[in-house]
Amino acid sequence: MKPLHKQTKQSQVKRIPLVLGGAACLIILLICILIINGWFKKPNNNDNSNIINGIDYTGIAGLKVENFKLSELHNPYGSSGAPFIYAEMSDLFLYGNDSPQMFAFVRVTGTEQWKRLDEQLFSAEELAMAERGELAIVDTYTQLQTSQVDILAVIWSRNCDETKTITVTQAQYGGCCINEESNLLREGGVYFLPLWYREKSDTWYITGGTEVLFEIDDKGCIWSHSSQKSFYEYDGKHASTVANAINILTLDKNMLAANTEFGYTASGGSTSLMEVTVLSVENTAPDINEWGFGNYSCILEVNSILSISDYTQDRWKLMKGDTIDAFSYSHPEDIKQLESGKRYLMILDFQPSRIHLILWRVARINDDNTITAISSSYEGKENILKSYNGCTVNQMKEEAERARSWLIEHPGTNISYYS
Repeated sequence: MKPLHKQTKQSQVKRIPLVLGGAACLIILLICILIINGWFKKPNNNDNSNIINGIDYTGIAGLKVENFKLSELHNPYGSSGAPFIYAEMSDLFLYGNDSPQMFAFVRVTGTEQWKRLDEQLFSAEELAMAERGELAIVDTYTQLQTSQVDILAVIWSRNCDETKTITVTQAQYGGCCINEESNLLREGGVYFLPLWYREKSDTWYITGGTEVLFEIDDKGCIWSHSSQKSFYEYDGKHASTVANAINILTLDKNMLAANTEFGYTASGGSTSLMEVTVLSVENTAPDINEWGFGNYSCILEVNSILSISDYTQDRWKLMKGDTIDAFSYSHPEDIKQLESGKRYLMILDFQPSRIHLILWRVARINDDNTITAISSSYEGKENILKSYNGCTVNQMKEEAERARSWLIEHPGTNISYYS
C-alpha cells in the first residue's frame, strides 16, 4: 500500500481538470443568464424610459424659451400687468370660471394673423353697405391669430371627440395686455394648454391669461410665465410634472361633478333634482306673445327627491307623493313634450312665490330607467341634461350627490348659500 500522503496528492492532481471544467461551465452559464437579462444587449433606441403614466414624452419638446413672467412685462404705456385671472390650478376647473374642455400637449405647425369685424356693432343694412364699399368701417375689428396645432397627448378632456389636429384662436389686444409678443403661440412651439371649445362656431380657443400655460422648451422642461406660485412652481421641471398635477386634480370625481352646469344647477340653492310624473299641463294665458311663448301650469306628482338643499327643504317641506304646481314659460310645441302619465327627470327652481319649470332642465325617463333630454326652442341654450343621455336615474342621483358633497366642503366656491 502507498503512503497515505502520496495517495492524497495523486488524488488532488487528478481532480484539477474536473474542477477547471466545472468552473468553465459555471462561467458559461452566468454569461447566458446575463445575455438573457439584457446585460450585453446593444442600446435600444425604442427604450420606454421616457414613457410616464402612459404618455411618451420623447417628442414633447419645443423651442428655446425665455424665462419671464407676464406680470413683470410693461406695455407701451409703461404700466405692468397681465390678463391672468387664475390664482390656483384648481381655479381652471371651477364652473363659474368657464372651465376648459381639454388639457393637452400640442405642437404649433402654423400661424395666421387676421382681423374679424365686430358685426354686433352694426345693423344688417350697415354691414351690407360696407360690403358694397358705400360705408367705411374704422377701428371696429378685433385682431386675431389662428394657430394650427397637432395634439401630441390629451391629459384630460370633458366629453370631447378624439382629434389629431385643431385650429386654436387667440384675440390680440393691441399691447394693452402685453400679449402681442409674449402670449401668442409660436410656430414650432410645444405647449401644454387648457383649451376651450365654442360649439356655436365650432372653434377652439384659449382665453386671456392662459395663452402661455404652459410652454415646453427644447429640453422638455415646462415654463408658466406666471407670477402665481401654484403655476410657477413647475417652472424648469419635466413636462410630466404638471400633467401629473392635472391627473391628480381630475381624479376628484366630486370636484368634476360639481363644476358642470348640471352639478352647479341641480345640487343646491333654490333648485332640486326630482323624478316626477306629469299629471296635467294647461295654458294659463291663451294668448301667445310676440316671441311665440306662453304661460303654462304643470301639475306634477313627486316620485322621488334625488337632490335638495336644506334651504329648499326647510322652505317647502317636500315629500314623496306630494302634488306640486310648476310654472313654465315655454313655446307651445316644446311644452307638448310633457305628456300626462309619463315620468320625467327635472331640475325645478323653488322660488318663494312659485316653482319654475324650465324645459332645458328636463329629461324624459325611458322604460329602462335611462334618460333622454327633451328639446327646447330657447335660443342659444342647449338642454343641460343632453350630455347625460343614456344614464340612469340612479346615476344622475349619484352625480348630484357628488356635486353637492363637494360644494358643501367648499362653501362660496360657486354659490354662497349651499348648506
